[in-house]
Amino acid sequence: MMDNDEKGAYATYLGRIGWYYSKNSESREAIEYFMKAKKVFEGVKEYGTSKSNIVFGLVISNVQLGNLKEAEANIQIMQDMFNQNLIDKTDAATLDYAKAHLFLAQGKYEEALKQINATIDACIDNGMKPQDVFLTGLYLLKIDILNNLKNYNDALPLLEEVYNMKKPKEKEEYPIFGRIYTQMSIVKLELGNNNEALEYAKKAVEAFLKDPIKMLLLHLTYI
Repeated sequence: MMDNDEKGAYATYLGRIGWYYSKNSESREAIEYFMKAKKVFEGVKEYGTSKSNIVFGLVISNVQLGNLKEAEANIQIMQDMFNQNLIDKTDAATLDYAKAHLFLAQGKYEEALKQINATIDACIDNGMKPQDVFLTGLYLLKIDILNNLKNYNDALPLLEEVYNMKKPKEKEEYPIFGRIYTQMSIVKLELGNNNEALEYAKKAVEAFLKDPIKMLLLHLTYI
């Protein structure tokens, strides 16, 4: 029989496995472990941030699978935890980030932009530098939203900034550059730079070929 802290540690461990699967785009497996973690957390006192992280994982994984009602329900759980002061106020950025993902999937691009801006601002207010590589994922989500809003002139300088943030730290064949090049190809095409768009598309494919899962997602999303 596990005590409170043992349950908390075990649930947190299950959650880490869930995030491993989530980061590898294996959303169904991720949900399986997040749900196991959520069940273990039932009745566990404290561990608010860890509990919120599990629910956040369920939001992201369900959005990836298109289960938007499930994602929305889990966002409401996060909102209730926040309203009841069960999670730290500094975790509010995670809630905004979850909402940005959901609104983007729902086609509510203005709302998504508002939420991702709030997330980025909160991170910077809490001490991160705007060029911190931790913000890369947030910036890429914002770029995706801007492209859906057809704000290509706003997306371009942010894309260039993200590229310059990542280039000194990672090899250009890493999958993250596939995401950057994909968005850059979209922007260049919409701004009428067809040749540049084609070159970035080729670079994106080269990067994604090193990651078959991301290549499949690229195919499903853009072709």
